[in-house]
Amino acid sequence: MTVNPNIYLGLDIGSTRLSAALCEISDADELQLKGVGSYPSRGFEKGRITDYEALKKGIHETIAQAELDGNCSSNKVFLSISSVYLTTFHHVGMLQSEDESGQISYQDKINVIKQSKNVALPTDKLLLHAIPLVYKVDGVIVQNPVGVFGKKLEVQTYLILVYTDVIQNLKSILNFLGYTIKGFVFDALAAGQIALLSKERKEGAFLIEIGGSQTRVSLFKNDLLCHSWDVPIGGQLFSSDIATCLKVSFSEAERLKLLYGDVLTARVSADEILDISSADNSEKQIKRFLLSQILEARAKELFGYIVSKVKLCSDPNYQIVLGGGGSLLKGLLDMSKQCLNSNSRDGLPDTVKGIIESSTYSTAVGLVLYGLRTDAILYQEVPYGIVERIKQWLRRFF
Repeated sequence: MTVNPNIYLGLDIGSTRLSAALCEISDADELQLKGVGSYPSRGFEKGRITDYEALKKGIHETIAQAELDGNCSSNKVFLSISSVYLTTFHHVGMLQSEDESGQISYQDKINVIKQSKNVALPTDKLLLHAIPLVYKVDGVIVQNPVGVFGKKLEVQTYLILVYTDVIQNLKSILNFLGYTIKGFVFDALAAGQIALLSKERKEGAFLIEIGGSQTRVSLFKNDLLCHSWDVPIGGQLFSSDIATCLKVSFSEAERLKLLYGDVLTARVSADEILDISSADNSEKQIKRFLLSQILEARAKELFGYIVSKVKLCSDPNYQIVLGGGGSLLKGLLDMSKQCLNSNSRDGLPDTVKGIIESSTYSTAVGLVLYGLRTDAILYQEVPYGIVERIKQWLRRFF
């Protein structure tokens, strides 16, 4: 396999699926996807690791698939941490500047951020991220306080805590498998790197990721993750509704949802008939309109829940972006425009489609991209062997 110091592994630890992406960075800070792999998640329950060996096997299989797909490997890995393992809240730090110039100094800025992180942590949790969101100097909001005249400096910081045992177990597994962990990243941060345009992250956007077990709503503004909410409705619940109402197996429900599902009954013919397999393996027929009614009811509940929990989603000044595997369900984008706001889109932006075509691996790729954009990754010159140097020389003349 190719050995290249500029190849990094993004490993997305999802609640229903593990995904891996091997990515190579260039000297121009560009990223190329080399290989991907996925495997069902095992050993999780209510945000805690319950089966260490099952998780270790899943991680090994996921990475092995990516290495086989890309014919390359890397021992440097960025891991995502799902919101099911996290606690998030905002906290304020304050101080009185004693700088003789009368201006807020860079050291003041560092110290006030430290103050904002000064909270009593539960014994079973540690701080994963501290994201400074808003600064105030003498009560006036400023983008960057350094150099501003004033004495009282405040910062509101978004703190993200993670279970200590989750970090310890993941470290243990990856170290056992021979990997060096370059960083743990809240998966919303990683997903935002790949799913949102730079303009959207700056001006304000909600990334709504419909996963298997839940939906996560993340607010980005000024290039920062400002808040994240979890909604207990995911793609699996849509399938469970179909299975229960139509008395079919879960796998048959998934098939019907993906092939014939549409959350807008107004677009479905009342006369169209579908052949389906019952739970007892007998064949029967249903109207497609009935399938659509089931999905429409759950989709309206999902968007209604989001609006009630995150009222700002209704503001058309904010972009709505649908992501996650569950967003592939037909009609969700149009319903988002109806129930949330008209400024909605889905799918990956054109700017990243040259890197990745499927949203399945967007978070895994986003992990490496996040490392690149936060300078956790630096390009290394690759010394060429004699054969490669001859090839380089020949290319100059032929």
